[in-house]
Amino acid sequence: MKKYFLICFLSFFSSFVSARWANESEAILRYDLWRSNLQVKKDGSYTKEVVFKVKILKESAIDSFINFLLTYNEQSQTVKILSAKTVTKGKTFVVDSKFIEDKPLASAPSGFDQIRQILIAFPRVEVGSDIYMHYKYDYKIAPYEDFFSYSQIFSNNWFKKIEIDIGSDLPLHYKLNDPQKFFKVYYNSHSGKYKLKLRSKRPLFKKIVDEEFAFFDNNIFPFIEIATNKKWSSMVKALVPEYENKISEPLPELYKNIVRSAKRYKTGSEKQINFIISSLIDKIRYMRDWRSINGGYIPRSLLEIVKTGFGDCKDMSISLSAILRQLGFKAQVALVYRDYSRHSSDDYSLPNQSAFNHAIVHAKINNKTFWLDPTNSSVYSRGIFPDIANRKTLILSQPNSEMLRTPKLHSSNSELKMIQNFNLTKNNFLKVTGDIHFKGRQAIAYTGALLNKSKKALDYNFINFTGIDISTLKEWTIGSYNLKSRIVKDFSINFSYLAKSNNSFSGYKSQLGSIFFFPYPYGINYFSVRTINRISDLFLGQKRKIVFISKLKNIKPVGNVNLNCKIKSKWFDSARLVESVEPLIIKDIYNFKETKVSIKDIKSNEFLNLQSKLKNCFMHFAMIYKKTKD
Repeated sequence: MKKYFLICFLSFFSSFVSARWANESEAILRYDLWRSNLQVKKDGSYTKEVVFKVKILKESAIDSFINFLLTYNEQSQTVKILSAKTVTKGKTFVVDSKFIEDKPLASAPSGFDQIRQILIAFPRVEVGSDIYMHYKYDYKIAPYEDFFSYSQIFSNNWFKKIEIDIGSDLPLHYKLNDPQKFFKVYYNSHSGKYKLKLRSKRPLFKKIVDEEFAFFDNNIFPFIEIATNKKWSSMVKALVPEYENKISEPLPELYKNIVRSAKRYKTGSEKQINFIISSLIDKIRYMRDWRSINGGYIPRSLLEIVKTGFGDCKDMSISLSAILRQLGFKAQVALVYRDYSRHSSDDYSLPNQSAFNHAIVHAKINNKTFWLDPTNSSVYSRGIFPDIANRKTLILSQPNSEMLRTPKLHSSNSELKMIQNFNLTKNNFLKVTGDIHFKGRQAIAYTGALLNKSKKALDYNFINFTGIDISTLKEWTIGSYNLKSRIVKDFSINFSYLAKSNNSFSGYKSQLGSIFFFPYPYGINYFSVRTINRISDLFLGQKRKIVFISKLKNIKPVGNVNLNCKIKSKWFDSARLVESVEPLIIKDIYNFKETKVSIKDIKSNEFLNLQSKLKNCFMHFAMIYKKTKD
C-alpha cells in the first residue's frame, strides 16, 4: 500500500544520517558543577542538598531557567531555596523572592496528598550566562520505612564536575556501572556511621543523537545504584502489613454484592474473574497516576475507596484482592513497572523505590495463576496486558515478599488478519471489500471502545487499517459491530470502499504499465535502520502476527514474475505466498517474534541478510499489471 510503502521506501534512502555520540559543541548547556549531599536517618528519612552551576550554551536552554521547576509532597517533604542567581557578562542578578512562587499543583482529592511546585524565574538569562542554584529537600517521611535508595544515570547532559556525598545511619550498598572509568567511589564506615562519596575524574558527556527507533540499554551510560539493604523483601517489610490490614478489612456492601453475584460462576473460571473485574471497574473509577498518602505507598481503606468511588492502582488492587479472597483465591498485591517499551537493563540490581510505578494483583486458585490489572478499561484475565509483561514484580506477601517475573508475550496470542478483495471498475476506480479480524491481544485496544468513543470515530480508525489514502476515496463504509463489552474477545469488522483513479494501491503508472502496491504493516519499517555506527538496541514493538490476504479479481501481473518469498530470522519471520493465479490471491504473513534486536545482533550478518531480503521481497517491491476482463 502506498501509505506504508512510501514511509518504508523513503526510510532506506533518508537514513544516511548515522547514529553517533554527540560532541560537546552540540550541548545546549554545561554543568560546570553538580554537587549533591544526602544525609540518611535510621528510619529512612533524609535530607538532600543540591548545588549546581550551569553555563548556558544555546538559546534552547534559556527557557528551562526562565521557568525552573521543583515539585514536592507537602505532607512528607519541605523545600528551601538557599540561593538562586544569574551571572551575565560579569554582572550578578539575584533572583528576587517575588519571582519564587510556591503553590499547589491542583486541589487534592479526598484522602490524597497535596503536591506543590516551586517556580523560579532566573533574571537576565542569555547565551553565555551562568546559573547558580542551591536548594535543600527534607524528606520527613520515608516512602519505605527503615529503607533508603538512590540512583542516578549520567546521560544526555554535559558535566564538568560531579560530586555526590551520602552520609547514613544505615549501611550502604552500591553498584557502579562505569565501563569508561569516569568515576571514583570512596566508601567507609565508623562507629555506626556510613559514608559514600562519588567523584568524577574527568568531564562527561554521553548523549546519543540521530538514532532511529532507539531502545536504550542503560549499561552504555554511567550510573550508580545505592541502597541500605540488598534484599527486596526488606525494602517492603513494613509495607506488607499495611496492605494486609487493608485487604482484611470488612467488605463494604458494594463489594459484598460483587462476591454474591460472582458465586453463580464456576470458582476460578475466567468468566468469574471477568465478571468480578468488570463489576469493580464499573463502580470504582481509576485515577491514572500513582498517588502516595502521607509520603508513602499505602492504599486507602476499602470503605474510603467505595465512599469516594475512585482509586489509584493500589486502591484498585487491594479491592480486587479482598473480593477474590472471599471466593477462595490466594490473592496478593504485586508491584511492577508499567511501560510498553521497558528495556531489560532498566531492572535495578539493588532494591530501589523507583523500580515500581504500578500495583496489580497476583492470584492463584486450582493450580492456575492469574496476573490481573483492574486499572484498565478492559478485562483480560486469559492473558497479561503488554504493558506489564515480562518484567520483575514484587509480590507483597508475609512473612517475606517474593520477586517473580511476569509472563512473556507470544506472537501466537496476538493476530491481526486483513482480507481485501480488489476489483478495477470500468472507469478505473478501485472497488475494495474486505474483513479485518482482531484476535487475542490485538483486540485489547478496541475492547469497550464504544463506551468511550462514537462509532463514527472508530469507523475512521478502522478504514485507516486498510492503508488506503482516505483522501482518494469516493465513498466508504464500515459494517456494524458491538464493542461495548469490557471483556476482551476476538472480533471482526467488514468494510468496503470505492477509490478514485489516484488511489494508494493502483493509481501509479510506469513506462511498462500500471503499478500495484501490495499492503504490508508499518512495523517492518523498523528493520530499515542504518547499522553503521548504531549504538542502541532496536525496538520492534510487541510480539504479534499479521496476515494480509489480497485477492485481485481482474488484475494480472505483466510478465512471468515469481511472487513467492520466504524469510526466517530469530527476530522476525515473513512469507509471501501465491495461493491462486486466476484470480490472483496473495497471502502475506508477518511474525514479530521478539520485542527488540540487540545492538550486537544488529551488527551481525544475519540481520544484514534480513534487511536485504525484506527490501527485495516486500519493501522495494511493486507489481506491474494489466486489467483483465471481469
